[in-house]
Amino acid sequence: MGRSGVSIQRPRTDRSEAVRDAIQILGSGFIGHPDNADLRTALSTGARTPQAYGRQLQVVVFRLLFRMLAEERDLLHPPGSDPDARAWYESDVSMRRLREVASQADHPDGDDLWQRLCVVCSRPAAPDGGPGLGLPHLCSSLWSNEETPDLLAPAQVSLRNADLLEAIGLLGSAPTPDELGSVYESLLALRAGVSIECRTFTLTAARGGTRRSTGSFYTPEALVSHLLDTALNPVIQHRLEQATGAATASGRDAQAEQERALLSITICDPACGSGRFLVGAARRLADRLAQTRSGTSRPAPEVQRHALRDVIRHCIYGVDLDPLATELCKIALWSELNQAGAPLSFLDHHIKTGNSLLGATPGLISAGIPDDAFTPQDGDDPRIARAHRSRNQQERGQCQDEPAGDNRGPEEARLLADAWCASFIWVKDGAVSPGAVPGRPG
Repeated sequence: MGRSGVSIQRPRTDRSEAVRDAIQILGSGFIGHPDNADLRTALSTGARTPQAYGRQLQVVVFRLLFRMLAEERDLLHPPGSDPDARAWYESDVSMRRLREVASQADHPDGDDLWQRLCVVCSRPAAPDGGPGLGLPHLCSSLWSNEETPDLLAPAQVSLRNADLLEAIGLLGSAPTPDELGSVYESLLALRAGVSIECRTFTLTAARGGTRRSTGSFYTPEALVSHLLDTALNPVIQHRLEQATGAATASGRDAQAEQERALLSITICDPACGSGRFLVGAARRLADRLAQTRSGTSRPAPEVQRHALRDVIRHCIYGVDLDPLATELCKIALWSELNQAGAPLSFLDHHIKTGNSLLGATPGLISAGIPDDAFTPQDGDDPRIARAHRSRNQQERGQCQDEPAGDNRGPEEARLLADAWCASFIWVKDGAVSPGAVPGRPG
């Protein structure tokens, strides 16, 4: 579970520490390679901040970890995929092969391994993962070139084999989806640092860090289970009772009515993080669905798997502010499907990136932007915020008599609502002069 009302922070695991060290090795390796002058220039001039660079490194490492997980479960290639493509992948670019090389005492010289790895890690998010690969898991924004602009296409950096293999050796064995989530959450507590002179990249503990600004905290399994007991179980029981009553009254098949009732349940986590709660909820609902379909308390594994796939496809929804969190949530649910070749994109319409706590209504918009929108937050200049607040007070009264949605088309109304919401999260740092801020957008 991601951000929730009650959360307990867990100490970092060995896996989290290893991933942090691997990211630092890769980050320093890219900065230090003599061919990567453009990267060093971007970091030294401020065109790319250390935190943004660190984010790209995280994406690269999570791509590697995902492939390790998928290879371990034989979920990458769909049934009937090209045998030659599978053989080439396994022998040349698979994480299994790279881990074998990393475990050897002597590492090959040069930087060809990273170049070969880029064939997979930088492919566009195409339905087949690119010609000759047949990896539909790449049909996901996690593999978008936009996520790694300084490391993988359109830019292409170099990395010594020794640095890549050291990092891969640290990553260890294939992770579980839960481990991916805990690693992600631990990285939020770290702050990135770059030294061009020393050719190093570091991740150090920072009070609050990204974890504080995003509100992301680990929620223990026991708390997830308790929430499911108290929130989901009563809904399941109520729906089953309703379905049974409706079937009895109408003479319809009770089992079919109960199945429809269960699959009509919508489970949404508005701050899903890496998906811990949604996975638990999917399993819980799938258990009842499988029992209903089989008529027994212990359904066959295949019935259980089919029920879980149906629940994930029909009942599970989530939102998170962090795009990487939503991708990890998709991975967690994807792994539950246990269906070789299923693309990560199958849940794109169910798991969304966005702010579920911020929104607007016509009534709120017609009242103008409230003064609280200009209360200084982290990163704001208090003087600039006060100037905006004063201008907002002056102009809000002039706009309140104007109807909020009259004579506006859907697109214009949406832009107006977006602008109203943006006033709360827009950084008041002087980039826009106070005179350019209206009392209310539109």
